Amino acid sequence: RIRTMRLFLFLLPLVCFSSAQEAAFLKKFNTLLTSFFKTNTPKLVNLVFDGLVAQKSNEEIKKDLEKNAMGFVPKDKILTAVGALSTYMNCMKKTGSKNPNATTEAVVIAGNKFIAPLGKKIKDKISAMKKNKKPDSAIKTEAYKIATAGLTKKLIQSCINVVKNKITQPEWNCALPPLKEFTQASFYDLTWTKSG
Repeated sequence: RIRTMRLFLFLLPLVCFSSAQEAAFLKKFNTLLTSFFKTNTPKLVNLVFDGLVAQKSNEEIKKDLEKNAMGFVPKDKILTAVGALSTYMNCMKKTGSKNPNATTEAVVIAGNKFIAPLGKKIKDKISAMKKNKKPDSAIKTEAYKIATAGLTKKLIQSCINVVKNKITQPEWNCALPPLKEFTQASFYDLTWTKSG
């Protein structure tokens, strides 16, 4: 019993620090990126971070997200989400776009350019800590710390600019309503220009 109590007292600061780092990231995520998922945001974010700590591939994490996607959307937001996506798809058809996936492809390009380096930094830190046999709670804390520092308005605006630059103005106009519905769009310059 005494040994268990000592272990608990030893681990308590680690758990509290980890929780504080998670809370800091969640606050930034909700403020700068999206609050659409409401109370489901921690579940969504932890699915990603648990996958990173388990050293899953990006593809495996993506599959986990896809498998659980509808569970992250709050019940009172399901119709909103379906409606926004349906409106987007109908709008894209009306533009005469040769590529209905143009926006998705542009988002992937933006992610590869700006989000992937941050992901690599997190994965490298996780790999080094795993090699040094650090506990998963400490690893997750470091992952949150790096992600919190890396998630900035500048990063998000840079991603938006790449997307704007890769699609036509009519395609961008179709993307705006869901962008405004799902993200903290009011913080960013969403004006389409030829150069993004």
